[in-house]
Amino acid sequence: LLNYKIIKLYVNGDPNFKYTDTSNYDAAMVLRIGSDSLNYYEYREPIHPDERPGSPWNPLNEVSINMSDLTQVKQLRDSAGTLQFFPVPNGPPGSKYGVIGNPTITSITQIALGVVNNKKSIVASPITGSVWFNEMRVLKTNDKSGYAYTFGAALKMADLGTLNFSYSKVDPNFHSLEGRFGTRNLSNNWDFSGTLNLGKIINSLMASAVSLKLKDFFTIPLTFSHTESYNQPVYLPGTDIDL
Repeated sequence: LLNYKIIKLYVNGDPNFKYTDTSNYDAAMVLRIGSDSLNYYEYREPIHPDERPGSPWNPLNEVSINMSDLTQVKQLRDSAGTLQFFPVPNGPPGSKYGVIGNPTITSITQIALGVVNNKKSIVASPITGSVWFNEMRVLKTNDKSGYAYTFGAALKMADLGTLNFSYSKVDPNFHSLEGRFGTRNLSNNWDFSGTLNLGKIINSLMASAVSLKLKDFFTIPLTFSHTESYNQPVYLPGTDIDL
C-alpha cells in the first residue's frame, strides 16, 4: 500500500439509517487497516441513506482515504494509548481519521469493515438496516521516474603508479525490469584507490646522489584504498513516516 496514494470505496446505507447533520445521525461506517486489533488506522464517516430514486449511490458515501493524511495523523496524536480522531481534510461532513497503537502502511495484514451505532443514550437503542461496501481499490501508484548511474576513471603515471576512482548513485524510485517499485533508499557509493611505486622514487634519488646509473635496487609498492557508502531512506526505517 505504501506505493499507492489513495484508497477508495463506496458505502451505501438503506433509508432505515437517518442522517440529519454531523451531530445527529444513526450510524457510521468504519474502515480499519493495520497489523492487529491494537495497531491500526481508522476512517469513520456518517452513513448517508440514498433516497434518490433510480440512483444506487449517494455521492456523500464515496470514501477517499489519502495515505499521506494517515501518517500525518499518527504524528499529530499524543502519547495516550486510546483511539484518537482528527477531521479528514476536505472530506465529507463528519468524516474523521483515527489511529491507535503504532500502525504502518508498510505492514498491513488485516482490513476490517464495520458499522458503529451512533445513538448515544443511557439505554441502548438498536438500529436495523443494510449497508453495502463496494469497489475497494487503490489509486495513483507511485510512478515517479528513477535513475541510476556509475562512472569510473583511472590514471596511470608511467611506472610510478596508478590511481583509480569510481562513483555510483541509485535513486529511491529506480528498479530493475523484474521489480515493480524501487528500494525507497537514495544510495551513494564512491571508491578511491591506487598503487605507488615508492621503490622507483627511492632508486631515482639514490642514483642522483651518487651520480650513477643503477638498476632498480628497491621495490616498495604502496597500495591504498578508501571507500564510502551513504544511504538516505525516503521513510523512517520500519515506518511509513516520510522523511
